[in-house]
Amino acid sequence: MTINDAVEAIDKFLERYAGSGGLRPVEKRVLPSAEDAATAFAEVYFAIDLIWKEQGSQGVQTIIDQLKKGDSDKKAVEAATGKPFPAFEKAWLSHVRK
Repeated sequence: MTINDAVEAIDKFLERYAGSGGLRPVEKRVLPSAEDAATAFAEVYFAIDLIWKEQGSQGVQTIIDQLKKGDSDKKAVEAATGKPFPAFEKAWLSHVRK
């Protein structure tokens, strides 16, 4: 996987998710405050950290591949972890609290 593959997968996801036609300028993001942006970043960071610790790079690659195919973020996480999303979310919350 290259950085271009990752950017393409993220761009496709955002296009489908936000209906924006792709990446948007920072000033047009939907997060209303810097605190909301920092919280969102931390949430994603800890989710990826947990997947990396449990599944290694293959887990992250699976998420990217699933998003490229058009799966939802929840379906991509389920494919990467082999867990139903609620079970992943419970593990993620525990991981955040450590």
